[in-house]
Amino acid sequence: MRHPHWARREIERLDPERDAARIARLLFGVRYRSPMFIHALFGVAFARQVAVPRIAAILDRDGRGTILHETAKRNDDTLLFFGLLFRHANRPEMGGVVERIVAMHRRYRIPNDLHLYTLSTLVCLPRRLGPQFLGRELLSARENAALYHFWRGVGEQMGIERIPGSPDAMLAWMLDFEDREYGPTEGGARVADALAREFAERWFPAPLEALGKRIFFATFDDRLRAIHRAPEPTAIERRLVSAAVASFLASRRLLPDPREVDLVELFGGRYGGAPALAELGPSSSADTAPDPARPRGRAKASGIGSPRSPSGVDHLSRSSLRRSPLTAK
Repeated sequence: MRHPHWARREIERLDPERDAARIARLLFGVRYRSPMFIHALFGVAFARQVAVPRIAAILDRDGRGTILHETAKRNDDTLLFFGLLFRHANRPEMGGVVERIVAMHRRYRIPNDLHLYTLSTLVCLPRRLGPQFLGRELLSARENAALYHFWRGVGEQMGIERIPGSPDAMLAWMLDFEDREYGPTEGGARVADALAREFAERWFPAPLEALGKRIFFATFDDRLRAIHRAPEPTAIERRLVSAAVASFLASRRLLPDPREVDLVELFGGRYGGAPALAELGPSSSADTAPDPARPRGRAKASGIGSPRSPSGVDHLSRSSLRRSPLTAK
């Protein structure tokens, strides 16, 4: 019989550099496997990225950016790319995933420091949120090191240069970059608001969407909230968010480790759970504003934490992943 804390035991036996991808999969597919938590975690990372005016300009595109008009698909696709990177690390298929990501960003001529800052948010966000909500580190030193080594390897494959040489050096570089580069912009505020709106629409029933947006903004620290001109949370909202995060993390410590489910399974619903690599990324109408006369129908959630299924999307069979370009290489 498998030990109740089997994933924790496995992580303790693994090497944070050699086995970085496996540790990352166990963190997001077992230890902290909550679609709502993961969606919020990477949503906050996105909000940090657009606090940099140059990144905000790329994503907002004067109000025409994909993130504003296809927010749910953009978020799902990002998480699916991460899931495919975790799934195919150290395998030939990973090269195809990296090539697709690089090709999608090539036309924007993004400089190295912006790529590096984006990478740093993926490495360091758990280290920022732990002290904010728990007063201590969220992950162990081994787990933080594994995330660093995993994303460093991805960054090197993408051609990102001058990656800091350790987890602590990455965090120090990130904080210094924010001091130099952070600033308020209309575009950044629009993207942050779109992220909050999509979080609320996905996880909260319609009558509670306004509360859902405020809860998303309550996960921002004071500096990020001020930059995006997000509403100040009430004392009750602060306590609610802190209690929710603390109780979720406490449950992860006390309850048995669940079975492993990767991000592709968690966020691949609009693709029938099995996305083909070519489907991920902007649609043909990317970076253009939608026709305001065209209805934008969406399914409704029945309660908090119940995700809505995307409407109007062709679904593929789960078995088609075996026939996708990722596994056909």
